[in-house]
Amino acid sequence: MLANSPIRLVIADDSPVFRKGLVHSLNLEKQHSIHIVGEGHNGESLLKEVERKQPDIALTDLKMPLMDGFEASRIINKNFPSTSVIALSFFSDEESIYQMFETGAKGYLTKNADVAEIIEAVKTVHGGNMYYCSSSSVSLIKKIGPSKYNHYKKNTAIRFTEREIQLIRLISFQLTTKEIAGKMKISTRTVEEYSRNIKEKIDAKNTVGIALYAYKNNIVSASEI
Repeated sequence: MLANSPIRLVIADDSPVFRKGLVHSLNLEKQHSIHIVGEGHNGESLLKEVERKQPDIALTDLKMPLMDGFEASRIINKNFPSTSVIALSFFSDEESIYQMFETGAKGYLTKNADVAEIIEAVKTVHGGNMYYCSSSSVSLIKKIGPSKYNHYKKNTAIRFTEREIQLIRLISFQLTTKEIAGKMKISTRTVEEYSRNIKEKIDAKNTVGIALYAYKNNIVSASEI
């Protein structure tokens, strides 16, 4: 793909209302550099679109007739490796998410994600990284943490202050911004600034990334979360 050219995206969902609504919402955002090149209503039509259009990203639902998103993702990963798969599903249970990553998918979003997060996920995966939905739970973090799907490996060049380490741990314990501010005796605004700095240091997109980094790099242990 040429530099600065749009990210080519196909979308598959068996609900025409949801699919058309998502296409419309993405098309309203003019600054995201994403071009929707095809749509599918099940796994089989998704595969046809991927074969014909050779998109960069395939955004797919999981539960669809004839062929579900799991099988479609396996086939795309095997036969069309230049296309990365992101799941977009009502299902947010840990097993569905983990199984989707097992098929070769590079990202997972729940359908309560807003357009901004969908765009962020597409750009993240297109950039060569994995994307974990912001609604991922601690149990999912425990499952992904020690696996090959956690790409937040130790980087000895990264240095954190004691306050940043404290914040990373509190985020991993699923405390809210207000609760963290109370424990650290700082303002919620300062918590947000610390969090933003940490995300930049480790190239995380959300607090799930921070928690995965903490787990992978022994800042927190499984017994603590």
